[in-house]
Amino acid sequence: MHDQDTLLFELFAVFVAAKVMGEVFEWLRLPAVLGEILAGAELGPYSLGFIQSTVTLKSLAAICAIFVLFLAGLEISPEDLISVGQKALLVAGAGVVVPFVLGFAYMHWRGDAATESIFVGAAMGGDQCGHYCTPLG
Repeated sequence: MHDQDTLLFELFAVFVAAKVMGEVFEWLRLPAVLGEILAGAELGPYSLGFIQSTVTLKSLAAICAIFVLFLAGLEISPEDLISVGQKALLVAGAGVVVPFVLGFAYMHWRGDAATESIFVGAAMGGDQCGHYCTPLG
């Protein structure tokens, strides 16, 4: 098969597997998205290896993630966003501050220099933004 044919076949297989697993999870009264994620993980390169990671597939996944986040944003009302705003800010802040403090404390406890401790703390705390803010994560 040509590269285009392979890509289309892999996308078809992913869509079918995601739909089937989503329906199974709904039947089990679990969120369908969990089944869909599980289907993708099982077909991917780290489990069954049916679908190999390529630049084209990664780019397509990044575009799809943008659309999913955009659609999720459209479904959130401003009132809902305001009602959870403080909690979301607290969770996001803790997701950066706690790893920084723990990384710094561990390195300081080991007896490393303050600059090295700050570097490790920043790497651990900053990893949260770095992982989600890069285009192909």
